[in-house]
This record gives sequence, C-alpha cells and structure tokens, in this order.
Amino acid sequence: MRACRRILAVAGFAAFLAPLAATSPLNAQGLPPLIFGQPSDDENEPSPYQKLKEKADEKAKEYAIQPFKLIVGIGAYAAPEYLGGKRYEFGPMPILDVNWRDRIWLRGRTLGANIYRNSWIRFGPVIRVDTGRDSSHSDHIDGIHDINPSAEIGGFVEGTYNLPGPNHKLALRLAAYQGIAGGHGGTIVRTRLQYTRRFLIAFYVQANVFANWASGPYMRSYFSVTQADAERTYFPTYKAKAGFRDVGTSVALTMSFAEHWGLLVRARYARLLGNAADSPIVKDGGSADQFFIGAGIFYRY
Repeated sequence: MRACRRILAVAGFAAFLAPLAATSPLNAQGLPPLIFGQPSDDENEPSPYQKLKEKADEKAKEYAIQPFKLIVGIGAYAAPEYLGGKRYEFGPMPILDVNWRDRIWLRGRTLGANIYRNSWIRFGPVIRVDTGRDSSHSDHIDGIHDINPSAEIGGFVEGTYNLPGPNHKLALRLAAYQGIAGGHGGTIVRTRLQYTRRFLIAFYVQANVFANWASGPYMRSYFSVTQADAERTYFPTYKAKAGFRDVGTSVALTMSFAEHWGLLVRARYARLLGNAADSPIVKDGGSADQFFIGAGIFYRY
C-alpha cells in the first residue's frame, strides 16, 4: 500500500508540473528563458536587455551624427606635486569635450582639427597648453627654477581599426608638439595605442598604453639642475639630455546613468625613464613612478 501511495504521489506531482513545462520551455542549456531575459511566453519577443541595448544603439547613432557635441563636467583629482614628485596634491578636475562636425575638436587643454579623415585614418594640426611648473608649490623642489606655462603647436596622425561590436576599436596615434612663447621651448613626441569598448549598455572603457620622447630643451627645462638651482637647494648640478621621458598605461571608464548625465573615472600610471629618472629632483626624494586618479560627473548636450 505504501508503495502504491508513493507511485500515485509522484504521478500526481508530474501531472501538476506538466502544464508548467508546456508553457515554460527550456533553452538548450536546460535553464528557464527568464534567466536569459525572456520573461514572456513569446520566444521571439526581445528581452528587456535587448530593448535597452537597441535604444542605446539608436541614441548613440543619433548623437554621432549631431553636428555639434558638447560634454562639460567637474570632478577632483590626485596627482604628484610636480613631474617626478613623490608627494601628491588634490585639486578640481574640469571635464570638457567639444566637437564640431568631427572637424574641429577641443579636449581638455588640446585643440585640434581633422584636416583629412575617413573610416580608418585622420590627421591634422593641434595646439595645446603646457601648464609649466611652479616650484614653490612643492617644498621638495622649492628653489629649483620655474617653468612658465606655454603653448605647444604640432600635428597628429591616427589610424583606427574597427573591431566587431558597437564602439569597439583599436587606434594608434602619433603626435608631435613644439613649445612656443616661453616655457620649456622643446619638442615632445607622444605615441599611444588605445582600445575602446562599450559594454553592459551604459559603460564605455578606454585603455591606453603610451610612450613619450622629449628633446634636449624640454628635458633640461623639467629635469636639469642648474648651478643657480644647486646654490639655492641641496641638489647637485645635473644636465638632462634628449630621450624617452616615460612609458605607461591609462584607463578611462564612463558610465551613463541618465540620458544626458554620466560619471567619469580616470587612472594613469607612468614610469619615468633615462635622464628623467636619473634627475636629482626625481632620485633624491622624488619618484619615477607617477600615478594619477580622477573622477567627476558630466553633462552631455
């Protein structure tokens, strides 16, 4: 009798599950469709994730064809007190990105123009601001010569390779700048390999590896110790020469939390090399390891 009751109970439970199984087909992995974002019985209906993704793709395309784009925001950063410093300072981090018809653009302290562009290459002139150095901002190098802020003019070329998926690409960039109107008066060549990817609808990531080469006047301005500097400080005299200034990596993560609002987080690491790393202002109480981190909120027009 007990065996019969068990058989009847199992049969009744199976009969109870049968209608549910008929209305809730399993996928190939044997999991309910709800786990894959398909809460309805219609297998052809897009999931909520797919609907959001399609809407995000449409918004991205609409934004891409706008003739004028503007992103403004504010945040905070932490960075070394000077190039080669060990102590860190905190300050406001403006966020600014302006683009007109993908011809003229302003990003932070750099203004540029795409004289020629297609789907895989672009090049044109650039001008940027070098903020110089006020040695009185750091007790460690107080007495070392100041470097006046100046303009840098030059040009860039950038090649892009589009990878499968939206906003998924690799870009290799080479830019050269010459300091004018005071300041360091030298030349700096910047190279960068950038990987860009959008994921989880609202997130964008940009990862970079970079290397910077600088001429003699630039290196002497930022890393030499003159006789006058040595007399005012405890540093020995030192004359820096042209060479690679640093190599490093950086990452920027953007998260959109509303149609126009978003968050930006940036992190950067650079390692000073050669004559830059050997400078007394770096070796004696400074650091060849340079970190930067910043975060802020922005509004996209």
